[in-house]
Amino acid sequence: MGTASAQVAATAANIGEVVSVRGRVVDIRFGARLPPIYLVLLQSVVRTMKALAAHLFISLFRACAESLASENASRLGAIEGADRNIDELLEGLHRSFRRFRHTDIDEELFDLVSGVEMLREPE
Repeated sequence: MGTASAQVAATAANIGEVVSVRGRVVDIRFGARLPPIYLVLLQSVVRTMKALAAHLFISLFRACAESLASENASRLGAIEGADRNIDELLEGLHRSFRRFRHTDIDEELFDLVSGVEMLREPE
């Protein structure tokens, strides 16, 4: 039976297929032997490179997200500062308006009072 398996493997080697020998799948390039160490190392390097690429993508994505969050926080701070300035300016303008209005009303009242006093004065 071992001879038949070897013949199947040899025939498969000529064709370039993967065969099953005694219930195990055997790559005909290596037969029943283990693959060369450089292939194992190459697979390890490929897995490491894939993990490194995923890590790099995640790191870049995180950096972009933090940058965007920082920019939005900065804009929000600037808008809040502008809002406070607008409120302060508006309050100052209201104060000035009330003062000028009060002054105008006082002048009108003084004019009326002085006119009434002029009319009351004996001649």
